[in-house]
Amino acid sequence: MTGFTELLRAGMEERIVSTRIGKNDAGKTLLSFLSGRFRYHGEDGWRRLVAEGLIGINGEAATQDRALAEGDLVSYDTSGLPEPAVDAKFAILHEDADHLVIEKSGDLPVHPSGPFFKNTLWWLLRQKHQSVHIMTRLDRESSGIVVVAKNPSAAAKFAKANAAGLVRKKYLAIVSGSFPEGIFLASGTLSRREDSTVRKKLFFEGDMLPLSGVGEERTGEQKDSAGAVEAKTILRRLSSAGGISAVEAELLTGRTHQIRATLNSLSYPIVGDKLYGVDDSLYLKFAAGGLDERDYGRLGARRQMLHSHKISFPSSDGGRLELVSGPPEDMLGLLDRLDTRLGCIGNADESS
Repeated sequence: MTGFTELLRAGMEERIVSTRIGKNDAGKTLLSFLSGRFRYHGEDGWRRLVAEGLIGINGEAATQDRALAEGDLVSYDTSGLPEPAVDAKFAILHEDADHLVIEKSGDLPVHPSGPFFKNTLWWLLRQKHQSVHIMTRLDRESSGIVVVAKNPSAAAKFAKANAAGLVRKKYLAIVSGSFPEGIFLASGTLSRREDSTVRKKLFFEGDMLPLSGVGEERTGEQKDSAGAVEAKTILRRLSSAGGISAVEAELLTGRTHQIRATLNSLSYPIVGDKLYGVDDSLYLKFAAGGLDERDYGRLGARRQMLHSHKISFPSSDGGRLELVSGPPEDMLGLLDRLDTRLGCIGNADESS
């Protein structure tokens, strides 16, 4: 539920999500708020869920015509809802007393969100590990490396190292267009726009300049008065042919959708990206379960071609861990068209 916050109860078997009513939504009826803000069910769907007693306000049962006040807590019991199928495959690249480094598929949510709870990497890991702290974000349709801390102390150390710029993350993206040859720093801000068709879509505003002579300082959370956050990404072309390019991206800041939004705003959208691709109305159609083969043909792939390829971070023994994940099968077909070899992807450190 985009905009809802998770509340996990009763040994994680009951899943309640909630959202707080702000000033702009005060005075609306419960039904108009839900159907206007969360469009994945539609008005009839929300009406049915309210009638079934699955929607509450401030911990009490509610009716669809109930007027909302600022500060009201709207809750949604999603415990019994069926979850969409996913590709639950993942592999353990590394395990020690403090960390798990996971390689996940390109159709597996990491955290509980929306209709996903048990069909997530977090839940699957919880079946074996008592403490699971996901330390690196990765979208459902992005494949590759995810770092997991196995205890609160390791999670705190990783977060501190990340804030200090000691965690390095590199991604492989296949994008539309002929990306320029060379290594560049895309530096600017990410923010939302009021006129966007999709509320959560972000837009990058900034420049892409040759990296030579430009610093690579990693920065923490910085926002301007309009809520925009600083975003810096190193971009390097690996290969380009036939209207698509393989690009390596290294994060200098870690923002939600940073690589996807940056490449899209620079006119090199990631192949298969439903939100930041050829037409973001396809994302709304996808959320409603309505994409057809013609739509996938426009997208160029069935999921976004973004892979978390390489990560390095301080290890528990004072050294550094460095892990590499090769592209999955669905990316290899496109990479073969580009004549991109895994060896040139692996030599990123010498170029950046």
